[in-house]
Amino acid sequence: MPSRPAPQGVLSAAAWKLLGYAPLPAVTALDRLHHTATIISNLRMPVMRLTGTHPVTGRSTTVVVAGNAPSVEYFTRHLLGRDFDSVSIGRAAVWNLPRLCTGVYRDATLFVACIDRRLGRLIFRDDCLHVPECIGVNLTVPQDGDVTRRARHSNRNNIRAIHRNRLSWETGHSLEDFDHFYHRMYVPYALARHGDGAMIRSHARLRIYMRHGGILWVLHDGRRVSGSLFTVAGDTLYLICRGTGLQREETVYRGAINSSYVFGVQYAKQAGLHRLDLGVCRPSLRDGVLVYKKRWGAALHESPRCRHSLVFHWANWNNEIAHFIRQTAPITRDRNGLGAIAAAAEGNMDTGELEKELLAPGIRHLRILDGTTTPSVSDRASA
Repeated sequence: MPSRPAPQGVLSAAAWKLLGYAPLPAVTALDRLHHTATIISNLRMPVMRLTGTHPVTGRSTTVVVAGNAPSVEYFTRHLLGRDFDSVSIGRAAVWNLPRLCTGVYRDATLFVACIDRRLGRLIFRDDCLHVPECIGVNLTVPQDGDVTRRARHSNRNNIRAIHRNRLSWETGHSLEDFDHFYHRMYVPYALARHGDGAMIRSHARLRIYMRHGGILWVLHDGRRVSGSLFTVAGDTLYLICRGTGLQREETVYRGAINSSYVFGVQYAKQAGLHRLDLGVCRPSLRDGVLVYKKRWGAALHESPRCRHSLVFHWANWNNEIAHFIRQTAPITRDRNGLGAIAAAAEGNMDTGELEKELLAPGIRHLRILDGTTTPSVSDRASA
């Protein structure tokens, strides 16, 4: 079922209301405190065994998952398919996870631990992949406010659609604007787009961002057809979430959704801001949303919102793992910053093509696994 905000008690509602008047650094500090409390409360993590059939090879595959994070399902479905069985196998102390992944759970196709990034780096060995739970994406605002120069050809077609559909923009800053956006655009759009996987953020939490920003409305012949909630901190305009009241089959739907980045750059330029933050994406260079944002000339970065890592470990290289790496190209994090892992198609080690397809600003190196039993790694520095 879609993940909806939990009902709030009187004290909780009052606390969120007070936070709405606090500066954003205070809210950030509270988030860090909550994260620390979560680490302490999850020193014993739930462990699940997921069993399914590989969508390509047809072989039985098993993934053992310790902890939980929204990004896990995206990765596991490339090994298990969409229909798989899950069985709880108890709870495990965090400090025992490295021993378990190389011992008791060694027979699994893949072991995944969802853990605080610093704790994961401390207790897991360097032969594991440390994948951030999500990745930040931002655009540098051009001096002339024209984002089209950096956009790839496919996005230039989207820009032409903006002009063809007579779209324009304005901003709104009232709580009435926010309520209309939240209930009439954001929630319906999230449910229509993500279905059972929708994670809907609470009205109270998003209202905090509204008090430090506003709604960037997209207008079609003067009528508000979509909007993006934004907030401002320092020299950056943050696009928090977006929504629309249009149906997908309506002619202007695509232009209205795609215009948020173009109009966001224009507003940021007008406001004297230097960066446009496009939010976070799944930590995969194959993820469709991340690929779309890259086409605007965006750079990838570590986001303070992403405090956990997915730690991957496999005991044996096989066709299922090779396919998994090819299809997901996970973004990794190490002491040198962001990197990525890729695997060439069987019998084709054209690393140049992989680099051209996958590398993006912010990725410091691409490691290409060659498919041997003990994967050798070739470093390719990004441009």
